[in-house]
Amino acid sequence: MHIPKATIADQITEQLSQFFGLEISQVRAVYQEGGSPGTVLKVSVFDKGQNEHPLILKRQDNDAAYRLYKQYLEPYHLNSPKEYGYIELDGQRFLVMDYIKHIRANWDDSNNYLIAVKWLIKKDLITCQNLDSVRNLDCLGKMEYYGVDYWLPEFEKWYKDSTSNHQAKEVWRSVNANQNRINEYIGELNEVGVQTVVHGDLQMSNILFGEDESNNELFVIDWTQPHISSVTKDLASLYDNAPDDVKSELIETYRKQMDFHHFDEVFAKAKMLRDIGYLCWMVWMINEGQKEEITQNELDRVATSLVMSLDEGR
Repeated sequence: MHIPKATIADQITEQLSQFFGLEISQVRAVYQEGGSPGTVLKVSVFDKGQNEHPLILKRQDNDAAYRLYKQYLEPYHLNSPKEYGYIELDGQRFLVMDYIKHIRANWDDSNNYLIAVKWLIKKDLITCQNLDSVRNLDCLGKMEYYGVDYWLPEFEKWYKDSTSNHQAKEVWRSVNANQNRINEYIGELNEVGVQTVVHGDLQMSNILFGEDESNNELFVIDWTQPHISSVTKDLASLYDNAPDDVKSELIETYRKQMDFHHFDEVFAKAKMLRDIGYLCWMVWMINEGQKEEITQNELDRVATSLVMSLDEGR
């Protein structure tokens, strides 16, 4: 006798009923746009009293994100959506977390960046005060998608797949010619100045500004290969896409609370590494046949900034 495969809603109902000890009367589940298809589900769970419990289910290949939450984000109260653990849907593991009702990110709102830099200051102050303990956390590890050994092959493929692309050639040439210098910068940022846990991609699409019951709260999501390094790294990411009229205020606000000798020099190196990593992500998308996801103006901006920085330092 053929037994029909349980639907996603059925699987969610069964597992979350056990997970939360709820008698669930209804489940609504919709895949979210953005990111890789089929990786994020927004779920509304209704109990017998028709109370809604909004959740996010995010597909995870390992438990790194949950360990980061339990070991670092939750203990140090760093404003991250609450995470509960894992369920399995169609053989795939999904991390269960609260859905935060939030306003759409406005990349042009200078005030949002000033709010975000205050969160960054809080995170870095707390972390550097507890750095000895934090260094021992097993949720922090080596950055797999970072460094010359990862970046250069992507730039080389971009160049070789489009030999008439002058921009691709210039980027590959500059990075190839400056490998030792880039490696020195990476090593320096891991040792010099104030150290913290680096988010890795602190920009507006990873910052939620809460509304309704979470009004006036900021939540940071999607930590990218969290690791210990210079406080200037996350600041460089936030600074990069900020409107020009707020860039200097961001730096001034940060440095009033977090400063150290040779800050400007280290920050300049962090900005260069940010350019390389960000540009490499865009190039990887192109290499994977997803060029339509990349804005040419943004690619031009970052590539021009990177080549100028590398060539000026030679």
